[in-house]
Amino acid sequence: LTGTLPACLGNLTKLGEFDFADNELQGTLPESLASWSFIAAIVGAHNYFTGTIPSALFTLPAINVLDFSDNLLTGEVPN
Repeated sequence: LTGTLPACLGNLTKLGEFDFADNELQGTLPESLASWSFIAAIVGAHNYFTGTIPSALFTLPAINVLDFSDNLLTGEVPN
């Protein structure tokens, strides 16, 4: 896959996991991903994302895996 993640992905509120690793996705991560209140795993490693990881993703109630390794992201990851 190439291109950016559309903000409308946030409308998929019943997702359990979302794996979009090993593609050529780019741009920033949409804030709307934080509406995934049931999601346990988000894997977007090995892409070309820039900017920061939306802070709300770190506080999703069901999240166990959050992997954005090997991207072009900046900023700090909270403890």
